Amino acid sequence: MSNELVELAVEIAHSAGALLLERFREPAQGVESKSTPTDLVSAADKASESLILDMIGSKRPQDGVLSEEGGVGSSSSGLTWVVDPLDGTVNYLFGIPAWSVSIAIEDPEGGLVGVVHQPTTQETFSATRGGGTRLNGRTVRVSQGTELATALIATGFAYDARARAVQAEIVSKVLPAARDIRRAGSAALDLA
Repeated sequence: MSNELVELAVEIAHSAGALLLERFREPAQGVESKSTPTDLVSAADKASESLILDMIGSKRPQDGVLSEEGGVGSSSSGLTWVVDPLDGTVNYLFGIPAWSVSIAIEDPEGGLVGVVHQPTTQETFSATRGGGTRLNGRTVRVSQGTELATALIATGFAYDARARAVQAEIVSKVLPAARDIRRAGSAALDLA
């Protein structure tokens, strides 16, 4: 079943990515702040979410949904789709190509399927519990490195200024100990 779910999640992520790519680098519409002035949502986020929820609803109506822009629905199947319809909204709005569509599916044991699609490069990461990770269908593996000194760290930062100050203190301790730190602006993409 997880292969069918990953195929559907990839199809949905590609459809949402195509919609977002059509609007990318056009004048932003419907931009609003959410939790803080730096936490933005746009009409593109909402259109992507609507498309994703419609596709899930038509193909998996018994599944639950938890989506960043407010889409919520309960599950009668035991599966819940966790959706960020546009991860990296600030990058998207400023014409920076590091943004993605992020979709996961959870069951009662936790993460079952994960998909991160970057429309600007046409890279799609997918993973299934116990089935490994793929990039555009090819198996990829994590680094075998175990030393922090040679590790390249990916991270993101909160939108709340107080939380960011605490995170900056932590980064100031990690940075000298690691190879380097990256933060491109789409946490899902950075981690993939």
